[in-house]
Amino acid sequence: MKINGFVYEYIRPLFCEGRGPFRWTCMSRDPEDLKVTEQIALEVCKGDNLVERWIKLASEYLLMAAMLIEIKSRMLLPPKKVAQGQEPEDPRAELVRRLLEYEQMKMAAMRLGQLPQYGRDFVKAQVYIEQSLQPRFPDVHVVDLQDACATS
Repeated sequence: MKINGFVYEYIRPLFCEGRGPFRWTCMSRDPEDLKVTEQIALEVCKGDNLVERWIKLASEYLLMAAMLIEIKSRMLLPPKKVAQGQEPEDPRAELVRRLLEYEQMKMAAMRLGQLPQYGRDFVKAQVYIEQSLQPRFPDVHVVDLQDACATS
């Protein structure tokens, strides 16, 4: 029995119909533009639950995809001319900077996660101590005192 792949059986027919969030990307890399684009796409695909769900999931990755497309297109173009003695700008530098920043945030979050946390690693103990202004004397009867003195 031959089982065709996911792309061949599922993605290709959708792609041929022009459906799905894979047909656009947010080239401006502006989150506001992404929201507008997503709203328009959801209106166009209204009623197609599969594509609506996919649009909502894919929107998290469109900004990064736009950055990668921009880097790829800049890599294909000839480098810009720069003054003598200067190096041309590497289109991958921004991606590397963002990945390093992401790594720093990830490590900081891991360190914060290792700190003791109320409710996870310890709980707050509460002790009720009764304090009164009047002195409290033991409840002792005279007979008990007489018995104690007689046995000594």
